[in-house]
Amino acid sequence: MMQDHKLQHAFVVIILCHNNGDFIGRMVRSALKHGATKTTMQVIVVDTASTDESPQVLADLKAELGITVVQIDSPGCSAGRNAGLAAINLPGFVPSRVLVSFFDSDMLITSASWMYETEAIHLSNPRLGAIGWAAGWFNPDLPYDTVVYGLPRRGANSETDKLGFRVSVGYLGSGGMVAKLSALMDTPGFDERFFPAGFEDTDLSFALREAGYFIAYREFGGVLHEAHKTTARIHSEAKLDYDDLLRKNGKLFRSKWKNRPQYFSAG
Repeated sequence: MMQDHKLQHAFVVIILCHNNGDFIGRMVRSALKHGATKTTMQVIVVDTASTDESPQVLADLKAELGITVVQIDSPGCSAGRNAGLAAINLPGFVPSRVLVSFFDSDMLITSASWMYETEAIHLSNPRLGAIGWAAGWFNPDLPYDTVVYGLPRRGANSETDKLGFRVSVGYLGSGGMVAKLSALMDTPGFDERFFPAGFEDTDLSFALREAGYFIAYREFGGVLHEAHKTTARIHSEAKLDYDDLLRKNGKLFRSKWKNRPQYFSAG
C-alpha cells in the first residue's frame, strides 16, 4: 500500500501512562515521527495518578512536542481513556473524519502503515465502528478467553484473506484499536466500573455493536507491543491478583450483557 499521500482523516492517538516515565517518551515520539507528517494528528497522553517521574517527563514532552497532557487522579484505564476522548480538540474536523486510536505506553510505532491500512478499511466500510490490532473470542467455561497472540497467523483466516480483515471475532483489545470518533460518540464510552483494567475494551466492543456498528480485526503493520508491561504495574501497586481481577470484572461484564447472547457467539 502506497504511503506517500496525505490521509483523509485526522488521527487522534490516546496513550495511557501510569508510572511509565521510564519509557512513555518512546511511544510518544514514535507516534509523532511516523504520523505527524501524514495528516493532522493530536497526541493525547493521560497520566493516571502516577507517583514516579511521569508528570515531569510528560510536562517536558508537552513543552517540546506540543502534545496534550491530561492528569487524572484514578489509575483506571477506562477513566483514562474517557479523559482522553474528552480532550480531543480538532477544529475544522467533523467526527466522522476523525479516527481515534488507543495505545498503551508499552507499545511502539515503527511506521505509518497502521494509519493507511485502518483508514482505507474505514473508508470502505461506513458501519465499521472500530478495527483492532488485538482481538479475542469467548470461552464460557474458562476464566481466560482465546486471544490472537500465539494463534497460527495471529488469528488471520480465509475471511482475512478475502476482505483484508476479520469480522468473526468476539471483541477487540484496546491496545491498537482505531475507531471512528462518530461511532464512539454513539456509545457511553468506556465503563469505569471495570477497574482498574480488564474487560473495559471488551465492553466497548459490545457497546459499538449495540449502537449498530460492527468491529473487525487486522494485524496491521507498524505496531509493536511489550504486552502487560503497563497493566502489570497497575495490578501490582493495587495489590490485585490478575486472575481474581479477571474473574471479578468478567462476572460484571457477563451480567451486564446477559441479554445479548448473540454478541458472545460472534466469531
